[in-house]
Amino acid sequence: MRAAFVSLLGGVLAGLTPAGPVGGAAWPEEAWLWQALPEASGQRPVRLYLDAGHGSGDNTGNLSALCEPEERFTLSLATDVAETLRATGAFDVLVSRGDGRRPTYRERVDEATAWGAELFVSLHSDVRGRASEWSPEPGLSCPRSRHAPGFSVLTADEGDDALARARRRFALALGSTLRRTGFLPYDGKHYAGDYELVDRSPGVFRERSGRDGIFVLQAASMPSVVIETHHALDDREARRFREPETRRAFAGAVGRAALQALR
Repeated sequence: MRAAFVSLLGGVLAGLTPAGPVGGAAWPEEAWLWQALPEASGQRPVRLYLDAGHGSGDNTGNLSALCEPEERFTLSLATDVAETLRATGAFDVLVSRGDGRRPTYRERVDEATAWGAELFVSLHSDVRGRASEWSPEPGLSCPRSRHAPGFSVLTADEGDDALARARRRFALALGSTLRRTGFLPYDGKHYAGDYELVDRSPGVFRERSGRDGIFVLQAASMPSVVIETHHALDDREARRFREPETRRAFAGAVGRAALQALR
């Protein structure tokens, strides 16, 4: 029943097409984004664990071009994405943080396992290159750099072969749906030595062997990925990710990729 449901819903989603770039411009100057997923009912929903990155101990993450701490951004985005996906009826979503909870990454992985999550998505924003100070509003001084915009999806090949293949399949599906939705893939020029492109798929990278691995990629027993949603020092991208339309479209891309990965 699950396979038939996923196949049917996946077929519906595959029929959606974007309207095309606004005025021929590219993200983040202009956005051309799909809307939220259609509703589904009558079948057991997919269990997706959504990790709001950082927010553990004193690990607040980066500071954006709008002076927003990464932990605040990821919790806000995770909350909105979860709401959008739950509303479809196709997903159960458990968010790692909220109500003052600041679990360790080990606690997050253990919680996802105990809950029976089928997929694990860790949301982050990236910082790349050298930044200079600027003021997005009077009295505020923040770091800014516009030289490396775009998303990246991170995966790992280590561990059980079947799990590594499933992890890679999910990462490639995410890269594809994000690109098709209108989000710009990061070119990876600052990743040399740490990550390498997967299957020539723009915006999708795997950890290089011999590098200390990302914990949630190595420890999760279900397919897991890290999404660096955008370059936090690029004020254009930071503002885009405050827009409800962008967040709905991002949620839709994650949902479509999850269905593709499980189909």
